[in-house]
Amino acid sequence: MARGDWIDAGSSSLSSRSGAKQGFYYRYSNTLEDAITDNKDIIQVIPYGFRTGTGTTAYAYTTLTSSFTYKIGSNTAVSTSMGTQYDYSDATTVNKIYYFTSSTPFKRMSGATLLSSVNGKTGYGFTFENPHNEDGTSNAVIMTWFFNGTDTHGDATKSITITPDAIPRGSTLGEIADFELDSSFAINITKHVSSYTDDLVIKVKGTTIKTYSGISNGDTISFTSTEQTTIKGLVSTPQIPIVFELSSYNGSVQVGTTSTQTAIATTLSSSILDSWSKKSNGHYQYAINGLVDTTIDDVFQVYDDEGNDVNYYYPGDKFNAIRLVLAAYVSSSTTRIYFQVPVLKKLDKITTVTVTDGTIIGRGTSGYLNSASGGINYNASGYTWVTYDLENNYINLSLIKSSAYTNITNNTPLTLVIENLELTFEWKEVI
Repeated sequence: MARGDWIDAGSSSLSSRSGAKQGFYYRYSNTLEDAITDNKDIIQVIPYGFRTGTGTTAYAYTTLTSSFTYKIGSNTAVSTSMGTQYDYSDATTVNKIYYFTSSTPFKRMSGATLLSSVNGKTGYGFTFENPHNEDGTSNAVIMTWFFNGTDTHGDATKSITITPDAIPRGSTLGEIADFELDSSFAINITKHVSSYTDDLVIKVKGTTIKTYSGISNGDTISFTSTEQTTIKGLVSTPQIPIVFELSSYNGSVQVGTTSTQTAIATTLSSSILDSWSKKSNGHYQYAINGLVDTTIDDVFQVYDDEGNDVNYYYPGDKFNAIRLVLAAYVSSSTTRIYFQVPVLKKLDKITTVTVTDGTIIGRGTSGYLNSASGGINYNASGYTWVTYDLENNYINLSLIKSSAYTNITNNTPLTLVIENLELTFEWKEVI
């Protein structure tokens, strides 16, 4: 019988009233996958009553009360009242099954409508959890109790010991920390059934690298030089996801599902890769010749002999460009030129940029800016350089003239040619 099907536990008679009986249906309502995960069954029960004999109305149920009791293993029995049932006006009909149809004080069970095909009745019942033992075995005792509320012929009980199939509980593989490929570490295995044997298969990109047969908790995992070479040949980066698959066997038959863990191995030795760190999104940051700076998002960080990240400008660094052609515009009554200079590195660690060399040649709508075909030197009198914003790899600059520029109209575009530009960077204080 398939899991989830209703099972008839059978019936028993009221005392001194063999023509009146009661019993119950039950089923396992959770999937096998959920049972394995939770190590428990969810059991549903629907009681019923019926007559097998004929006679006067004295043989009929006019009212009926019931209780439901379940007991798991050696635990104390738990009872719940089902209240009073009044739907027995035609209870003299032989072999007609009646179900409890009042929804209070208990909740209608999910799936109870599956019984509606039995004499057109829909029953109410109970749901309870049946935890299994650590090895997956279990049993549950279910009993229903009926009392005839208007007759003197006593009550009836129907009990059954349910011994469900053991939940196939294979061993569980513990989390594996990220590691260097040439290192070794102990494996963490939780074994639920001592008689089962466990095999560990290690894979990279679907390729099996090695297998440990009959592995036990605490055994050492390592890779030979040949295996390391094979792994490196399967990937093109130093960050390698390695999959560990643990399967349990009862003899030659696998038990339960395969327990899987994934860890990241790095192929770089500690003498080259000084530091690595796992980010909150599961990705990694690596640092060469220094420690990972987790305050920045850079995935790959490289440090020079002074401990500076080569992707950033630092105080005292300079940017030099032999010739730049840039778009600009004039504003503030033609006294300010605004333009943007792209640079090669990030400016996060810099607060001030000083122009320390360079010549600007401007071409406006009417000719050379200020009629100066030879350009304006960076330190020419009457001009002021202002750095007004640093954006990633761009520097926003303005060149302010004490009087209006000539040969240009306010708020119009301007072409700048900057020769031999030199920018010097100053420190951004981090508190």
